Amino acid sequence: MKFSMRDLLMPLISLFLFTGCTNPNGIGLNNEDLINGTTVDTVTVVTQTVSDNPIRVDNNFEYNNLTGVNRFKLLGYYNDPVFGKSTADWYSQLQIPSFGFKFPAGTILDSAVLVLPYADTLVNNTFYGDVDSKFKLTVEQLGSAMKSDSIYYSNQTFNTDGTAPFASGFFKITPNTPIYVQDIRVGKIDTIKKDVAQIRVPLDLNFAKNVFVNADSSVYLTQAAFTAYFKGIKVKIDNTQTTGSGGLVYLNTSPAVADGGARIQFYYKTAKDTASVLFRINSAVAQTNHFTHTYTPELTNALSAGPNLQKAYIQSMAGIRTKISFPYLKNIAKNKKLLINKAELIFTVVGGTDPAPLRRIYINRGQNNKGEYIQIADGNATDPRFINDMGGYYNSTTKTYHLNLVRFVRDIIEGKTDDTNLYLTVDNPAIDGGRVVLAGSGSADSKPKLSIIYSDIISE
Repeated sequence: MKFSMRDLLMPLISLFLFTGCTNPNGIGLNNEDLINGTTVDTVTVVTQTVSDNPIRVDNNFEYNNLTGVNRFKLLGYYNDPVFGKSTADWYSQLQIPSFGFKFPAGTILDSAVLVLPYADTLVNNTFYGDVDSKFKLTVEQLGSAMKSDSIYYSNQTFNTDGTAPFASGFFKITPNTPIYVQDIRVGKIDTIKKDVAQIRVPLDLNFAKNVFVNADSSVYLTQAAFTAYFKGIKVKIDNTQTTGSGGLVYLNTSPAVADGGARIQFYYKTAKDTASVLFRINSAVAQTNHFTHTYTPELTNALSAGPNLQKAYIQSMAGIRTKISFPYLKNIAKNKKLLINKAELIFTVVGGTDPAPLRRIYINRGQNNKGEYIQIADGNATDPRFINDMGGYYNSTTKTYHLNLVRFVRDIIEGKTDDTNLYLTVDNPAIDGGRVVLAGSGSADSKPKLSIIYSDIISE
């Protein structure tokens, strides 16, 4: 079985973070200040595996200072050998080509295709899972309405209209393989053109004719009229017909291109020419994901066992997070004043459990009632000390994650905050399909470590 997490820039990012900067954490300090300070790396770190809360998955939300990325969506079924089974269903409206659009009189529909380009960005992966798996995708018509300005969470579902899927097809993961498609050229001879890597699923021709081509012209007068008529689609993977372990595909559902991106594309003939038209899927329409998880006995036991296990677990898609605390951290400043020069939290990946570890982990205080992460000082963009240097990227050489917590530790030492209810999560759990197993506080040889360098403040 071959696994893949297609993020070609991760080694470059790791190289920059860990070798391109001699002092990424000591703000305003030089190397001599760090060398002459006192180093402590025996602070107790307690870990506990806990369930994550439902997360925001609509188009109008970002996590952990990552702008705009929630406009991409996940799709898939993955039977993870450690964690268990996870699913990601996707719901979306369609955008009409224009206000007042109509198919020309006498239109003869040749075909209609749902086109789903793979995503490839700096902050996410194209696919997580078994690259040899074969998937069956189905598309159903929604019976429940969605709204583009509404808040949606990962545990919310929308009813379909109860009819059979109007599109289905099998595909294998080919995110690095461009394809050639028909290029319709008005008034010219049609040809073939190269397009980005994508999943293509044909619609039932009778459905496409009856619902789209033969629709009353009034449904195309406005976007609101159309979404009242055709509420949207539900796209899912049929796990009963998926071979191998499956996986989770990251889709570009918010393209910034004029003639491509996610869409349903209709190819047709008129009395004069061939033509095509796009019903787009983008950030202007409502989209959301629904995630489910069914855990293995290992994970079920970890969730009920309490703190200080040998392993700690993190999973995206509102799955699992690791609760952490530093119960004796304040003791290092007992009866003295300190200047915290550096504070680095280090976690080690457990060998043999992660063919493709998460590219980044993040620390926060959980979520508020709006679904927003409550940030510590090192992750809070509104804090005047914030410079977006928390780190947390996977180092493939050392198989570790390093998180800069210098401001958080300063606040603890100075009595400005406490160290309870901290969580390790994915940097954006709505759009990353991965997970990782870390050495926990009960590990005999690789337990997490908080390394601190400080200087004594001498009062005159």
